[in-house]
Amino acid sequence: ARDGVTPDGVSLRTALYACCAKSAGKSEEADADLADAKLNAQERERVQRGVQLLEAIEAGRFTKVPSPDYQMFHVVIQAAGAVGMHDVASAISRRLMASTATELRAHALVELPSPRGRVELSNGPSGAGAEECERLVRRVRKETQFEHVLSALPYAFAQDASKTDDDKCRSLAFHCEKKALALALHAAGTSRVTLPRIEVNIRMCSDCQAFYAHAATLTGRVLECVEQQSKNTRVFHPVNKL
Repeated sequence: ARDGVTPDGVSLRTALYACCAKSAGKSEEADADLADAKLNAQERERVQRGVQLLEAIEAGRFTKVPSPDYQMFHVVIQAAGAVGMHDVASAISRRLMASTATELRAHALVELPSPRGRVELSNGPSGAGAEECERLVRRVRKETQFEHVLSALPYAFAQDASKTDDDKCRSLAFHCEKKALALALHAAGTSRVTLPRIEVNIRMCSDCQAFYAHAATLTGRVLECVEQQSKNTRVFHPVNKL
């Protein structure tokens, strides 16, 4: 407890293993066991804080952190999985996917020329940008070496045995950042005008980053996406070969 390890069945068992290893003269093994116990304790604490945070957001009591988003909880979900709390990881992931809390819903904004103007887009195969997105994703997959990054999926969706790889790829294909890019490229057409500004309220997932990188090379354009929470602008340059 003095070293920040919560005394529970896991940590006490690990400590016992470490003591046995130390008695047998295996100091390195003992130190590794204790380090694992400390890491597990930290991960479990992170999971507990994440669950409390999610409950606070759903109850409308969340005020301390200005812009919570799915990426924050992705860390919590990964922590739960890392210490074997798979039921907890899946439960948090399912609640996030079903949540109606604005802070937990991904959305992108793109400034299109008049008369459309500012368009807000959400994840999913319907709504604004869906048709343009489907065409762009099909083209990028056909003409480049782009493959969807399945590890970018929500934990519960990725672990769902009823979902095929095609289901998972289709889910990733309609992320709001991709829909925003599809609308921006469609608006620009074949002209070399500067693309409309694209913003997303969360951090771009690894699949969207890979997609933008391949799309940049395919179109010969420098592509940008602003992450609102961190104020970070991701820039993707064309390269000679993908």
